[in-house]
Amino acid sequence: MNYMKSILKNCLIGTLALGMINVTQAAPENKNLLPNANFGNPPAQNGTLKNLPEDWTAYDWGPGDNPIQITRKAAAGHTGGVAVLAENKSAISKAGIYIHVPLESGTYEFSVWAKAEKGQTAKVRLYLASAYSPIFTIGDQWKQLQFTNSSANIGASTKGAEISIQNVSGRENTVWFSDAALQRVPDVKYNVVPDTRSNRPRTILNSQINVNYLRDTAADWAKRGFRGFNLLGIMNSQDSDVWASDGDAATQGENDAMLKAVRDCNIACKKVGIDSNFVKVGLYKTLPDPFDDAAWKKITENFRQGARFAKLSGCVGISLDTEYVSKQYQPTWAGYAKNPHPLLELKAKFKQRWNDITAAMLQEYPGMVLTILPEGIMHYGELYQDLFTGIISAMAKTQAPGGVHVMSESSYHMVSINALDNFANRVQTETQNALPADLVPYWKKYCSVALGAWPLGYYRAIMKDGKRIGWSGREETFGDKIVGSYADKSAWYTPEVFKIQMTGINTFSPRYDWIYAHGDVFWQWTEEQKKHYEDMTNNRIFNVLLPTVPNLQEYFDVLAHPQLAEVEK
Repeated sequence: MNYMKSILKNCLIGTLALGMINVTQAAPENKNLLPNANFGNPPAQNGTLKNLPEDWTAYDWGPGDNPIQITRKAAAGHTGGVAVLAENKSAISKAGIYIHVPLESGTYEFSVWAKAEKGQTAKVRLYLASAYSPIFTIGDQWKQLQFTNSSANIGASTKGAEISIQNVSGRENTVWFSDAALQRVPDVKYNVVPDTRSNRPRTILNSQINVNYLRDTAADWAKRGFRGFNLLGIMNSQDSDVWASDGDAATQGENDAMLKAVRDCNIACKKVGIDSNFVKVGLYKTLPDPFDDAAWKKITENFRQGARFAKLSGCVGISLDTEYVSKQYQPTWAGYAKNPHPLLELKAKFKQRWNDITAAMLQEYPGMVLTILPEGIMHYGELYQDLFTGIISAMAKTQAPGGVHVMSESSYHMVSINALDNFANRVQTETQNALPADLVPYWKKYCSVALGAWPLGYYRAIMKDGKRIGWSGREETFGDKIVGSYADKSAWYTPEVFKIQMTGINTFSPRYDWIYAHGDVFWQWTEEQKKHYEDMTNNRIFNVLLPTVPNLQEYFDVLAHPQLAEVEK
């Protein structure tokens, strides 16, 4: 999950008692919690007005060839103090600054004054704890930008929560920042009660689980609270032939070995109430030139066959992971320069391709449910909106009843009910606002936001000379040894914190919610099981022999006994 760099840090440790409880927060303190908030203190190492303000670090998220420059300028700020100039030196740069601040659980407002160069406009994004703000468009006059978010990825670590200010203009330019502030604001208060609704959201596990193993253990997963799985390794990517996943591309339809295995799995699952299994497809390969008709015809046919497979096998639909080609959602992506077209033509073609893909899937499976992850409208470039609009337009044309459901990843480590409430509303609103007016009624009627959690499977980046050289697990277990990101099945947070998180996720996700499994974190096989299943279809094995967390059942108990947050009257 590439763009999760900022939120994979530390988690709030707290407790929540069983039964009805009252969730309250301490009274807010009306003070600025940011050190050197006016950027007036120069960097300790040189004492000049150049480069970074003291306590702040340069933000430069993205490929390594996107240079930035950060400069401090005296008597240039909103109130006559110091201004920080964040300069993008390429179209894919995101120049900015960030700081880590220790915070308690609660709701906070982050603000900063910003302006573009004279006669220009620019775009700015804020980051507070584990959530991005909407993208603000600014002119050449000072404007205060404000973003409120409940604390989410805040723990006992001395690093605390990440706060950042980013120039996301998508072109070479400079944004001026001045007078930042972070303040605590009052929380909504909730009563937490057992969820007795018959129509509560279905919890989906996004997992590389072997379908034969799932078939054999379906009753166990149902007791644990799961109602569906994103099944990986069936149609891996947009260039995959779903009928070849069993090693035999010639046999298709009813006689396909993988189809038989998935159908048997779905039959066993539905008997115990697991009725929402999806064929998961990731955009893992670079997308072809949008004007390459032959290449897109092949991709469209692949998705058509994927939908056919899903219907014949008894899956409820398709889950589309759009993250891995995120650079291609920027119209300035270098690949588009090889066959340049005016921006409006590029956008129209991008929309058409995804409209055609979705329409082809609907021809095979009119009732399919389509989930999309992550919430790309909030994180990616201009062409992502065209991708999303193309998909929604095809679904709306036939009033496809399954709908489109946005699976959020930014909620992975949000463990505050207030945070999840605020964030779900933001995803809903920003997604709806990105759609043309004629598609909004379909979105409101059939579509929803599905919040996601990531409780197990810890990893951290190992850095050297400012560059990531690999992944490791917890420092107390592995030190800085490079062991890969799947070597540590340990928890990001306790079952008690997970219970708080799932209460919010269950409350604010209308149709589906979901759990991301980083590797085989929810099960451990014996050597005999590995031998039994590893040569069977849908074979995806990461860390299956490693032991799970010793208190795994406590995490399952949270899912098996869902709770609901009700606003205190």
